[in-house]
Amino acid sequence: MGKLGSGSFGSVVLSRHNYSGMKFAIKSIEKVKIENAFVRNNQKFCELQIMEEVCRGECPNLVELIETFADETHYYIVTKVHPEGDLLKYLIKNKQRPLAE
Repeated sequence: MGKLGSGSFGSVVLSRHNYSGMKFAIKSIEKVKIENAFVRNNQKFCELQIMEEVCRGECPNLVELIETFADETHYYIVTKVHPEGDLLKYLIKNKQRPLAE
């Protein structure tokens, strides 16, 4: 459907389920870029694990994780789309309103 954003390691696209029509955000992360960056810094890439542990619950402040998977070249994180968009857009739009926990 369209690109939502991009960063150093990959991009996020808006997608729609063929049968239900539900919208999802799919983040694709290039394995080569991640592995090179984390090896240089002696760190381990664990965003997929963190997302799986934190976002499976029903927390109103977190976007819901639908699925994670990988192929030969990319990691993928599939989440529901938040109605407010991403956090940066929300903060810019609501400069005068403080955020509750």
